[in-house]
Amino acid sequence: KSAHRCHKIVHSLLSFARQEPPARKLVHLKTVINEVLEIMAYELRTSDITVVRDFAPQLPVIMADPHQLQQVFVNIIGNARHAIESSQRQGRIEIRTRETGTRVVLEFEDSGPGIRAEHLGRIFDPFFTTKPVGEGTGLGLSLCYGIIKEHAGDITVRSELGRGTTFAIDLPAAPES
Repeated sequence: KSAHRCHKIVHSLLSFARQEPPARKLVHLKTVINEVLEIMAYELRTSDITVVRDFAPQLPVIMADPHQLQQVFVNIIGNARHAIESSQRQGRIEIRTRETGTRVVLEFEDSGPGIRAEHLGRIFDPFFTTKPVGEGTGLGLSLCYGIIKEHAGDITVRSELGRGTTFAIDLPAAPES
């Protein structure tokens, strides 16, 4: 069982690292999220972060590049992990999905320290970072923003100091045809 799990992790890492041109195909969002959580399981466990999945039972598929979505989710979850580690001994990340008409909404809510109000307006700007020198480039969230916009989606952030942060991603569901 452990060998099979290791095989899945290595396979996921290789597919994540592989440099391929963007390829849109029908994607189950739940599958991509679960693959990312498998890749990040060790980091989250050693950081004492509980991940809660609250997935809609019948979520429509989307037309997307799964590797690009993996990049976005790894970045958001990684940032949440760093924020939690910097402020508390243990934490929680809740990942929720829901359908709203012809759109699919995905939310990542963390129990971290939150983001200062004066930083919220710049959070997706290239090279903007609140991390110490040498720890962040300020490119992660701007790349996330670009990828989600390329997918005809929207990404927003809500945060309050001392109460955590929520990133919401809104993507179009694939046409039924």
